[in-house]
Amino acid sequence: MIDASGFSGFYYDRERNVLTETVLIEGTPSSALITYRTEPAEIPYRYQEKTGKGDPETYSVIGVFGKPYAAVGGKADRTAPLVIDTDKKYTLTEGQGLSLGSGYIIVADQIDLDGRKFEMILRHLGEKKDSKIVTLPENTGDDGNRTDEKGVTWILYEDVLSEKNVPVMRVHINDMMRSSGSDIVEIEGVWLTDFMNASEISDDSFGKMKVAEINEKNLIYTAENMKWTAGDRKKLTDDWYLKADNRTASRICLTEEIDPGKYGFAAASVRGPVTETGTTVDLDALSFPGFMYDFDQSLCGETLTVTTEKSRLPKNGFVYKTTPVSKSYSLDGWQKDDGNFSGTYQVVGWFGDPYVSVPDGIDENGAVRASGIIAPLLIDSSESVTLEQGDTLSLGGRLTLTASRIDVNGGKVRMELRDSDGTVIDSSIISVTQGSVYDRTWSCRQTVGGRKETEICRVFVEDLFQGGDTAAVVIGGLWAVDPENAFFPESGMRSENLEFEGLSGNTFVFRNVNAVTLTGNMTTPIGYGFSVGTDRSAENYTVSLYRSYSRRPDIISVMHGNGGGSAGGPAGPAYPDMTDRLDELRDQIEMIEMRENGGRTPAETVTEMPDTTEDAGQPSGNMTAVVKNSGNDGFFSKILDGIRRILRNIIRNVFTPGV
Repeated sequence: MIDASGFSGFYYDRERNVLTETVLIEGTPSSALITYRTEPAEIPYRYQEKTGKGDPETYSVIGVFGKPYAAVGGKADRTAPLVIDTDKKYTLTEGQGLSLGSGYIIVADQIDLDGRKFEMILRHLGEKKDSKIVTLPENTGDDGNRTDEKGVTWILYEDVLSEKNVPVMRVHINDMMRSSGSDIVEIEGVWLTDFMNASEISDDSFGKMKVAEINEKNLIYTAENMKWTAGDRKKLTDDWYLKADNRTASRICLTEEIDPGKYGFAAASVRGPVTETGTTVDLDALSFPGFMYDFDQSLCGETLTVTTEKSRLPKNGFVYKTTPVSKSYSLDGWQKDDGNFSGTYQVVGWFGDPYVSVPDGIDENGAVRASGIIAPLLIDSSESVTLEQGDTLSLGGRLTLTASRIDVNGGKVRMELRDSDGTVIDSSIISVTQGSVYDRTWSCRQTVGGRKETEICRVFVEDLFQGGDTAAVVIGGLWAVDPENAFFPESGMRSENLEFEGLSGNTFVFRNVNAVTLTGNMTTPIGYGFSVGTDRSAENYTVSLYRSYSRRPDIISVMHGNGGGSAGGPAGPAYPDMTDRLDELRDQIEMIEMRENGGRTPAETVTEMPDTTEDAGQPSGNMTAVVKNSGNDGFFSKILDGIRRILRNIIRNVFTPGV
């Protein structure tokens, strides 16, 4: 049984320790049953009127395939998307609107400070849905000063689906005042459901998950007779997949896809299991999804031990360790030793990212001795990639590989490895007339951290062919590290509260150097992307690791004919930093658009939106704004169109995954 403690793709409210979803996987790879179940749970509103009277007020929430909904009338089969649930403070001047998300805006209008009243309006997609004259009490003590009363809460009731008088919005108004020449209203606490888009769940399906049972108590979906073989990645919903290992298919895991976005990059905070304070928990890649894990070879070298007391994380209570493990190359033909070629390399998880431990010879027991130097692993792939003459292949980091000359008749190809400056690091002529995989493999070696003859790139040339007037080479295997970012971790280096203690054998050890007091609803950075977050009672906590994600390492970008248009001509260097180049082009576009619009930017901000997604129990997002685009035809239109075409070509050729 998998719940939100073991799968971060499920809805989970850490602050209030509420989870509703589970998945059960039963059977064998030839016939399996996947059962998903969710049911409503009562959860306190984030903002509670501070009267000290009675139990906190609650509403019914239900996670449906990872997204939070309000269960209308407490019923699982009647849901309205949860827009916002926050106890944050906002101030509004007269006529100003606060966008809550999903097209809803509240507006403070006709502010009367003397009468201590104003009109609050709720709009949806520009249409007025409701309004209320809010009157605040005088709240003055015997001395005429303001007392600590807590204002007024406007609760909006609507008939939703077949339910009568359902609360759909709560807004707590704290105070009214004059500040900096403006009359303002202070709001503290907003809760809103998307009641305009409430729906009754009947026979809806989510991808391969089909309805098995729908009622007021729970929702059950199943995927029957699921089959998978080694290496399969079976889609369950739009975002969830079942992934099987590449060798035996006996190991599967439930995964959530993180979209790397238009430019091939995304970031997310990966959450670990829910743990009680006052205990010790040991985590590895099988229990903490933020750690590196080689699914095919079942390799994991990272561990985390967290020991907490009831109200504190003591010094040395947070211990992260990572040990290099021996990993076979992805290409089958590279998985055995042969002369100067090793069939394995030492991979080390470094706060979730794969690095390679640079070897320092062999010890007396015949084991690889670590030098302590590590370098980011860029790629380890057995996928075939075809390059035409002059094509440049981005390996990740700042390394590129170019097929500069191809002689199909002679069975030879000249490959060049370049660095971030476009300088050729090394080149080699590889012959494909020999039968052995290693005979057709180029190993590029250089000095890394003082270690001479360190392998930084390995290329297997599978075949050459002629297609019309175009000569092409098929690359059947690639492996590379980033020598420019290799480093030697030194004892005492530190990120926030987490310090590198040093090497214990081949194991890198980090510990927290200061104790941390654990209070309710707290998120505390520990260091190197780690943070600890507690619920309201501080009786439970989770560990999270902030990770950045780019394109999957086995997918490569190709720049066709980059700088080398003539037959046999060497390919020119790729842009040293493609992100800088894209930023430069965007700046040029903005400058031209500003000149066309009389010095104004081409986007007019209408209404600022608060960061509401985190408060609705979803991953945090950036502040956004409603914008109105404008633009005029002008003298610079042709130039602008030309730059846009260049930008589109760069994005298509460089940032589009796959070949």
